[in-house]
Amino acid sequence: MTDNNDLLTDHVEPEVGNSEEDIKREISETEKELDKLDAEIAVQDYRAAFNSVLDFLSKTSVHHAVEEKVFSGFSENQAQYIATRFVAAVNFLFLQKNFRLNEEGFRYLSPYHSNYSTMVYLTPFVNSDHIIRRVLNMDENGHYSDDIDLPSFLKLLFLWSPYSNVQLPFREFLEAYPQYMTPIILTSLRSLNYFEEHSHANREQIIQTLVDLGEYDLQFSTDYLASNAGSSWMNISYSTAANKYDAKYALNFSYKQWMKRHGVKEPSFPVVRGIKEKPVLGIMNEILNKNHAMFRCFGNTLIELGKRFHTIGFFFEGLGSEDVFDIFDEVVVFPHQQDAVKKIAGGVIKKKLDMLLYTSIGMNNIIIALSNVRLAPIQMAFMGHPSSTRSDVMDYIGVADCQMQYTKAFSEKIVNVSSSTPIIMLDEHRDIVKKGIKKNKKQLDIVVPSMVMKLNYEFLSVLGRIKSNVSRNICYHFFPNVSGISLLNARKIMRSILPNSVVHPPYGYQKYLDKLCECDIHFGPFPFNNTNGNVDSLVAGLPMVVLRGDPEKDGVESVADVIVLKNAGAPEEMIANTVDEYFDLACRMIDDNEFRESIVEKLNNLDLESSLFDNDGAVEATNALWDVYVNHDKYQESDVKYINIKDV
Repeated sequence: MTDNNDLLTDHVEPEVGNSEEDIKREISETEKELDKLDAEIAVQDYRAAFNSVLDFLSKTSVHHAVEEKVFSGFSENQAQYIATRFVAAVNFLFLQKNFRLNEEGFRYLSPYHSNYSTMVYLTPFVNSDHIIRRVLNMDENGHYSDDIDLPSFLKLLFLWSPYSNVQLPFREFLEAYPQYMTPIILTSLRSLNYFEEHSHANREQIIQTLVDLGEYDLQFSTDYLASNAGSSWMNISYSTAANKYDAKYALNFSYKQWMKRHGVKEPSFPVVRGIKEKPVLGIMNEILNKNHAMFRCFGNTLIELGKRFHTIGFFFEGLGSEDVFDIFDEVVVFPHQQDAVKKIAGGVIKKKLDMLLYTSIGMNNIIIALSNVRLAPIQMAFMGHPSSTRSDVMDYIGVADCQMQYTKAFSEKIVNVSSSTPIIMLDEHRDIVKKGIKKNKKQLDIVVPSMVMKLNYEFLSVLGRIKSNVSRNICYHFFPNVSGISLLNARKIMRSILPNSVVHPPYGYQKYLDKLCECDIHFGPFPFNNTNGNVDSLVAGLPMVVLRGDPEKDGVESVADVIVLKNAGAPEEMIANTVDEYFDLACRMIDDNEFRESIVEKLNNLDLESSLFDNDGAVEATNALWDVYVNHDKYQESDVKYINIKDV
């Protein structure tokens, strides 16, 4: 038990608006749906049963942006009961030889592959391997006939998940049956957690398959399938493989083929450019409003860019707000529809840009696709999502000082845009009351304020070793920003690998900060670090343990923690250089009260308002973009890989 009961109150907190009576009524209605499904299977009305399965799956969600209509508000026991009934019915249905899943049925089912996989994990089954073995007539040694019919093959693909121990020949299946395998590859990379060793290994194997294929057309046969590729493209970054970014070549090539089918064409640009006094800079925004992390990181820079360039902000419906529109000289809002990609590309081209800047690439599927088309004579990306695009039309990527040595694997030319990133201070930061050292606590509460994608088997294994080796009682607090079945799934897995941990539901920002301030130590994930989570913990005065990535094998995402700490002037003692050092530092931070208190004292003496929130990074970034605009032709003709603002 913890002595800080406030931190645990949300462990099984019902979602707002769901009373006990509402939940009982929803369970009763859901049971009626499941009774109907059981009856349809019993009388062998397989078409009706299939439609019931599809309808049930369509009401579930594994993404916080999509409403969960089945499990919302259910306790873990209630959710497990409903999930087990549904999965048991699907298992029985799939074992019926007269239920023959055809191509059309598979096309309808496959978008919900990750939903179903997540639901299966909630049940005592964990995966569908026992059903896969029966579908394949697999013997006790794992052997089965290669001569299986199409319905059985499609059942196998839908039932397989990253949590399966049944091994699939990914490349063989993908090359032979891309129309069936591509949806499963994409939805498997969309799965939100890879906390356990075998799910982590399955994810790494899928990514290695894409790496080995190189420029290969995955055949995005529908706009919906193409829309699923975006989260897969982004989630590659959270892998631990050294060559993970090469997997983007297959996805980028597939995007190009999809856009060609939609009639997207690249314009021709003048061979000789004239240098304008105030050139037109298009700024592509995946999401931007004053409450979003992107504005916190890039708002000051966007404002500064308007002093040197005529800026046009490109937005998508629902992903930008009027509170940031006045930053730009012009604003264009496009429909957020996959089938509008030709219209969107044409709308950008019509603005006759001198330069196009992507503040981030990875959170919006249409923008990922467009980053593989030349829409302006000069194209550049910032590190809103820190990774290489692997796009052959992305000329430059702008990075901070500390990131330069971590870009060896990048395909773009590297521009050092600033020595530090100016982060916008929020009113909530000013209202934080630092709690300081909490004396006589029976247990230390350790926060990991990271999205679920950043949590992986290797990092969590280190947390397990730390817990086993320290003398103090500790409790890990995770803030993965997932809800519904994804939250329940994360809690179940975390309970098995890090017992007594707390996996919190999403909160409003102020409540999240309140929870953060109740904790004692911040642990940073690796290899993909935090940015804004670090800022929050620094403002709260939490001592931190972070890992500096190895520039010989890690990318820029592994040095984000260090950048924030260095910009803030935070104590170097909080930074480890190897996993072993991370382990030792974490154990010391927990067990050595005097050391931890000395770190807290140093943190409380930081002047974050001047070091972190008010620096010259925005001016430096603007100067760097101006230099790229003026000297683009020279840079492109040369073999120069790194462009350092300090040398300009």
